[in-house]
Amino acid sequence: MKQSHNIALILAGGTGERMHAVVPKQFMEIDGESVLLHTMRAFQQHPLIHEIYLVCLAEWKGFVLGEAKCGGIDKLNGIVPAGETCLASARSGIEHLAGKATPPDAVVLIHDAVR
Repeated sequence: MKQSHNIALILAGGTGERMHAVVPKQFMEIDGESVLLHTMRAFQQHPLIHEIYLVCLAEWKGFVLGEAKCGGIDKLNGIVPAGETCLASARSGIEHLAGKATPPDAVVLIHDAVR
């Protein structure tokens, strides 16, 4: 049986407004690394995940790219602009993937960056 092509779509578009924090919770540090890097690393290390795409606010794109580079996250294949809501962000990510040369048997796993 052929294995499907698995894509992790990580939603990291939150603003941290409800926490009244300086930075959104996905960018807060735990053990010297952002929560987001811990999340990306879990998918990076999983042998059945082939690609990672991340949805975030435009102003955090540079930070995300830096985290991925420093963390050795080479499965990260794209950053997609976040929407106004979590649902809108998920939709933005799915629409982005639909416009790519994604294999027809691809499975997209949607994961919240802070879960």
